[in-house]
Amino acid sequence: MPIFPANGDVEMRVDDALLFDFEEEVAEEVLADEGDHDVPFDVTEVPQQLEAVDGHHQADVNVSLYENDGAYGQDHVDKFKASAVKAIRLSTLRYMHENKRAMSAISLLKRRHRLEVDGEYVVNIHGANVVARVAPHYLDFVLYVGSRRGLDAALPNVDVDHTWSAKLKLNLGYRQWPESRQGALGFDPKGRMMYVGNRLEEQLWIAMLPNEYLEGAELRRVVEMEGTGRAVSTQHRYMLTMFVAYVLDEMRHEDIACITPYPEPLTLESIKESTEILGRFNENNREITLRLNDMRELHRQFMNLWERWVNGAPASWKRDGFLTDNSPVGVCMLYGQNQPIMVATAMEEEKRNWDRDRNYRHISHMSFSLATHLSYLDVQEWEDIPIRVIEQNNGVLFDRPDTDGNRREVDVRELELVDEEGFEINVYNEAGYRVPRRRPREFRTCGVMLDLERVHELFKGQEEEGGEVRNGAAFYAYPLAFSRRFGNVKSASVITNFERRMERLNEGVCMEMMEGEMEDDDDEEMWHHTPPWVIIITKCKPFSGKNNAGSS
Repeated sequence: MPIFPANGDVEMRVDDALLFDFEEEVAEEVLADEGDHDVPFDVTEVPQQLEAVDGHHQADVNVSLYENDGAYGQDHVDKFKASAVKAIRLSTLRYMHENKRAMSAISLLKRRHRLEVDGEYVVNIHGANVVARVAPHYLDFVLYVGSRRGLDAALPNVDVDHTWSAKLKLNLGYRQWPESRQGALGFDPKGRMMYVGNRLEEQLWIAMLPNEYLEGAELRRVVEMEGTGRAVSTQHRYMLTMFVAYVLDEMRHEDIACITPYPEPLTLESIKESTEILGRFNENNREITLRLNDMRELHRQFMNLWERWVNGAPASWKRDGFLTDNSPVGVCMLYGQNQPIMVATAMEEEKRNWDRDRNYRHISHMSFSLATHLSYLDVQEWEDIPIRVIEQNNGVLFDRPDTDGNRREVDVRELELVDEEGFEINVYNEAGYRVPRRRPREFRTCGVMLDLERVHELFKGQEEEGGEVRNGAAFYAYPLAFSRRFGNVKSASVITNFERRMERLNEGVCMEMMEGEMEDDDDEEMWHHTPPWVIIITKCKPFSGKNNAGSS
C-alpha cells in the first residue's frame, strides 16, 4: 500500500505540459462555486423546494434527454474505452491545485488519463520506524428509534437543561425520509414517516409503527404501507397534524387552539379553520418553540391521549386502519456533524455526555456511523512507555492475540523491546488487543492510498480444501480519478480482521443486558445460550485517507 507524504516541494516539469492542453485556459479563472465548502451536508437529500411525492422515474428523464438527440443510442462506453489514454503525474495535479489552475484541471476531464505517482511521494511502510495510526475518530451520523408510543427518541436523559429547545415545523410534514438513510431505520419507511421539526441540526420525525411493535415485535418485521413515497400520505399527514394540534390545545401551549379535532372534509383549508398550528391568519410557515419541559409534556400527552383521540375519530378516518393499527413513535436523526469522539484526554467526560444524550431504556434501535482516519507515521524518535504503567493498565500480558490457542504469558520486564531488525516485539492483553510499549515522540505523518489490486485481502474468507481462499464478503471498488489502481471500497460486511473484535464487543454488551435481566429472573439457563447479535455492521467503507463504518 503506497503512502504519500503530506508535505514536500514540487516543481512543474516541462514535459508534463505536453500531457494536456493549456490552450483552452482562460485569462480569468473563476470557480463555479466560491461558497463555503466545509459545511457538512447530505448529497443524497433533495432540497425541500424540489421535493415531490410523485417524482419522475429516471427512465423517463433519460428518454426526455436523449430521444431527440441524434447521438442517442450510441454505445458511449465503447467509445470512451476506445479513446487514447494519456499519462499524468501526481506532481502535475498538485501544481494545478497549489496555483489554482482550475480551468486546466477541468480540461483533463475531456479525455482519458492514467495517474502516475512520482517516486518521491511513496514511502516504504515495511520499515521498523513506519507504523500505522488508527485515529482520530469522528461521529458522522446517529439515529434513535423509540421503543414505545411517544417522543422518547427526542428526549435527553436530564431533568433540566436551560439550553435545550426544539422547533415544530408541521408545514414541512410532506418531506420524504432520505433514501440514503433508509437502511439505518431498521424497518421499511414507505408510507410511515412524517417530519415534524428539529432541534438544532437534529431532525425530529414521527414513525407510524404497528401496535405489535409496542408489544415487543422486531423492527425488521415492520412491512411497508401502501403508497409511493417514504412519507405518510397527504390525508394521513393531515390526520397526524390534527392530533398534534389536539395535544397542544390540551397542553394550553402558546395560543394554539383546536376548534374541532376532526375537521371534515379533511383539507388544508379546513385544518387552518380549525387550528393555528400551521400559522396565524395568512402565515404559512409557523414554527412552534418547545422547551425541554414542553417536549416532556408533549411526549406524555402522546402516550396518554392517542387512544382517546383515535376512538373519537370519524369512521372515514379509520377505514384504512392507519390510525387504529399503528401508533406514533419518535425518531431522531443527525448526520454530517463530524464530531470527534474517543478523545484520549476526555474519555470520562465523553461517557457522561452519552449518558445524558438519551434514556436508552426507552430506545429500541440506534444507528451510527463512525469515520476513523488511518495514516502512517514515519518516526524519527521513540519514547518508551514505563513498564509499571503497562502492568497497571493491562495486568497479565501474552505473546500472541486471543485468536491463537498457543499463546503464552510473558513477563514484560524480561522481554526485549525490539527485535534484531528494530521492530517492536508485540505483547497482547487478555482481551487480545496489542499493548504498545513505546510511543512516537517525533514523526512525519503520511496519508494512505488504498490499493484496489490487494483490497480483497481485507475481506478474505476461510481457507478451503486445496488451499483456495475466497472472499468472505462481497465488496465494490471505486477507483479515484485517473488512477484505476487506487480508490475506495464499500461492503455490507465487516473487514475480516475486525470480526473477532466485533464479537467481543457484542458479547460485552449482551453480558451487561443479561446481568440486568438476571436481577429479576432466577432462570440461569439464559446464561448458557449464545449471545444474540445486538451490534450489527450494516456498511463498511474503506476510503483512501480514512475508513467509515456504520453500525446499529
